Amino acid sequence: MDSVGLNILLGWLIPLLIINKIGLLLLFRKSGIKFSWQALIPFWNWFVLAKVVGRGWWYGILIQIPMVGVIIWYTLSLDLIKSFGRFRFLDNVLALLLQPFYFIYLGIQKDVVYLGPSNSEEFNKKYTLLKKNGRREWADAILFAVVVAYIIRTFFIEAYKIPTPSMEKTLRVGDFLFVSKVHYGARFPMTPIAIPFAHQDIAGIKAYSEILKLPYMRFPALEKIKRGTIVVFNYPNEPDRPVDKKTHYIKRCVGLPGDSLQVRNGFVYTNGKLTDDTTKLQFQYLVSFNKYELTDNILYDELDLYDYIRHADIASYLRSGSGFSSDPLVYEMPLDFAKLEKIKKFVDLKSIHRVSYENGSAHGRDVYPHNPILFNWSIDNYGPLYIPKKGDIIAMNDSSYWLYGKIIRDYENNPSLTLLGGKVYIEGKPITHYQFKMNYYWMMGDNRHNSADSRSWGFVPEDHIVGKPLFIFFSIKYKREFDPQRTNTMGTIEFKDEFYKIRFDRIFHQAYK
Repeated sequence: MDSVGLNILLGWLIPLLIINKIGLLLLFRKSGIKFSWQALIPFWNWFVLAKVVGRGWWYGILIQIPMVGVIIWYTLSLDLIKSFGRFRFLDNVLALLLQPFYFIYLGIQKDVVYLGPSNSEEFNKKYTLLKKNGRREWADAILFAVVVAYIIRTFFIEAYKIPTPSMEKTLRVGDFLFVSKVHYGARFPMTPIAIPFAHQDIAGIKAYSEILKLPYMRFPALEKIKRGTIVVFNYPNEPDRPVDKKTHYIKRCVGLPGDSLQVRNGFVYTNGKLTDDTTKLQFQYLVSFNKYELTDNILYDELDLYDYIRHADIASYLRSGSGFSSDPLVYEMPLDFAKLEKIKKFVDLKSIHRVSYENGSAHGRDVYPHNPILFNWSIDNYGPLYIPKKGDIIAMNDSSYWLYGKIIRDYENNPSLTLLGGKVYIEGKPITHYQFKMNYYWMMGDNRHNSADSRSWGFVPEDHIVGKPLFIFFSIKYKREFDPQRTNTMGTIEFKDEFYKIRFDRIFHQAYK
């Protein structure tokens, strides 16, 4: 978070914390606590609150635990207003959503008196008639669950599903994993007016409003992003969406702010050194056999593949000259080094070689920065390029404009950036240098030949970072098969996924390495 964002964050949080403590002080005084000023003592005040509402002292410890503490906080808050005779549904809503102000309101009302600890047996017998009916109890319980779940999902932890094979073999299609938002600093919602639990759309209708937009703000991080770790982030190349409503992507961070990066023959070199863990990578291979046709057992169990292609299935559906062989014994498949060695031992193997992509092309498309004249790069041989860090100053010319113009224009709010006659202009004024306002990262998939990543769309700004994957809590294995019904003769190849089995061996595996 920059100094402006930090000042805005503190400008909101500190007054709210002070108001909250004043409200507790007033209610403690009404409850008859001898030293009501204990409400002002951090950490200790939770033990006092637990006593006021009739909970055990251990609630003061539970409230200090991340994520669990949020639930305990709201539990004690609802207990507290019950202790002062507030049982209505509206009271619970106010205590959950406007707690600091509502506590002060109760504290200054003369007719609000302390009835006793709301969790005591005596209290429950005495004030049964004052309590809400069953439907209100259920409504409160549902509201409580929704609010707590929303807070946890927004600021603490969220579940994600891996939809594409770009991170195989590390993360597999069908993996369900938890992502921590606190490790890299929980980000405040930039588009706060939105339907809870909906990210972008519901039934094709936008699930958020841009009437209110907040600046980029983030809580302090538990750790910094490290080179080689897996990161969840918002896909930068969606300019029509707010940052926090862009599609979620998950890739490996291979370049940090201030790094110089180059891809040689598919491997990443950072600051001149090979920094890839080669055991985690996959590349596309063409494999052919003399007579042997691979069975489902070999493809899905022994080789544990997902997105293989059998050329004969596709060739007849594509236009002439597509480059696909009609031979049914020719396969294109992603292989890591262990699977490669396994296939080399197949007795009927005819040939095997790695697919390579020449400079200027990546699966038929050009690569970032989309200027093959200045940068004749490919997905296999890319760079070198420098990854900017906050405060860096660079000279502006043709080359730097193409490399960093997208950053300066789209992410650092300079929409007027233009290049004319070899000179760079912002708001019509020529500039010779530019100083970056944010840190940037370079993200790539482990499935090097089947990943839409920074090689395609460039840098990831720090305000797009979402969180750190923790572990896989469930995993489904699919069969991905060629779908002739949706494939057309113009070169669009479609596949369909079918459930194969549950991967019990992947459950509780780490998801960040």
